[in-house]
Amino acid sequence: MTATLRAPARTRTNQPGARTVQRRVAPKAAPQLRVVDEQARRRHHARSAIIRGLALIAGLVILAAFIFQSFVSQGQIRLRTLTVETQAAQAEYQSERLAYAEASAPSKIASKAASLGLIRGPVPRFISVDGIDSSSSSGAFKSRSPNVGEDWERVKPHLEARP
Repeated sequence: MTATLRAPARTRTNQPGARTVQRRVAPKAAPQLRVVDEQARRRHHARSAIIRGLALIAGLVILAAFIFQSFVSQGQIRLRTLTVETQAAQAEYQSERLAYAEASAPSKIASKAASLGLIRGPVPRFISVDGIDSSSSSGAFKSRSPNVGEDWERVKPHLEARP
């Protein structure tokens, strides 16, 4: 079983000495042809455009939900921080208020005065003023003179000078 070999066919070209080799190529298969319904193609295109649009809208809604959630989370963190700061400030205020109340207690003031060398005064006496009813406190602050300005001018030179 022997086979004979064939030499490739020679073709003439315009260039002397140039050789070209021709090879056998299998013929291409004919494409499958079909009838395209124009309305079906438009419907398919419209459906795909609607699906792409819905996918885009869904993506934007999800993105907006993430952004909204991040803003809410940041607000909650800020609110918690402010709550903790407020509680700390209130606790500090209460402790300062307690310290002030303890420092301004009459017993503390009396002990501080005694340490400075001050002495306690006699028991206070109350003096009644003629013409003023002691039962009503509102009468004690009313001026009997209808013209207060004149009284002030009369008393002013006797007051001590203040800076």
